[in-house]
Amino acid sequence: MIEMILVIGIAILLMTIVVPMLGKVNKSAQRTRQSADLQSIAQALEAYRADQHDYPRLPPGMQKDDPNFVSGAELLCWALLAPGPAVADQNHLVGDGSDGMGFRQRGTKGQVYGPYLTPGKFRIYSMYSTKSPQTPPVLDDDSAAVILDYWDNPIYYCPATPNVDPTIGPPQSGGYMITYSGTGPRPMYDPIYFIEPKTFTPANFQTQDSSIQGSQNVMLLSEMQEMLGDLNHDGVIVTTDPRHPETQQNLPFLLWSAGPNGQFGFDRSKGMPFNPYRSDDVTNFTVSFPSQ
Repeated sequence: MIEMILVIGIAILLMTIVVPMLGKVNKSAQRTRQSADLQSIAQALEAYRADQHDYPRLPPGMQKDDPNFVSGAELLCWALLAPGPAVADQNHLVGDGSDGMGFRQRGTKGQVYGPYLTPGKFRIYSMYSTKSPQTPPVLDDDSAAVILDYWDNPIYYCPATPNVDPTIGPPQSGGYMITYSGTGPRPMYDPIYFIEPKTFTPANFQTQDSSIQGSQNVMLLSEMQEMLGDLNHDGVIVTTDPRHPETQQNLPFLLWSAGPNGQFGFDRSKGMPFNPYRSDDVTNFTVSFPSQ
């Protein structure tokens, strides 16, 4: 009897050790797969650039209250997959010149560009829809479609502004990532790509920080800056700063998934200091912070 109790106790002890480890391994495997998906998207963006001579981007001066405004998540899907109809109708506000995947540059005639991603490899979802089966979608509009990550949240995209020096902050230049009013020098990475139109409810698609619940922002500007290596929030990356020697360099674009927990940025519940293990975001950039 005593031997049986001892065996059961040992088994329980082993389970308490092994089960959390398996959970961590599984989560790590999920993040590895998502990282590979971002690499595929990055290759697709290069193919788009080869055809269009630039990466997808919003018109200069675009503001979040513009009726034609879309976030970086919708822009990414529109450019790489273009799942919409050729001609707009009552349920599809925008036509892209080609039924199904791919788009035309002018009208419904001529060359079809894309899709730049393999159809079916990535799940897509309309931001006009809802995840609640009790609430019908407002529109079935493919122009508001997004590419979903492994955890069914939108993948966000932001192209870099050419010829911006990230080591010189405002007002001399746009700096790295700062609040931009639509006038003057643009930042290297414009936060407007991480804002959703008012017609969407971003809280339905990722867990947001309590301070931005219900807003158009999918993450705080300060969190974007910290993740990119700007710890003092001045919009400048000093690449010689010994506190973070492996800071983000000049990438042509950012790709950003909120990761397994669905929340962008660092996990502030674990306190200071920041380190790379306190965020499970999956991105195409790496930022290293000291764990002092």
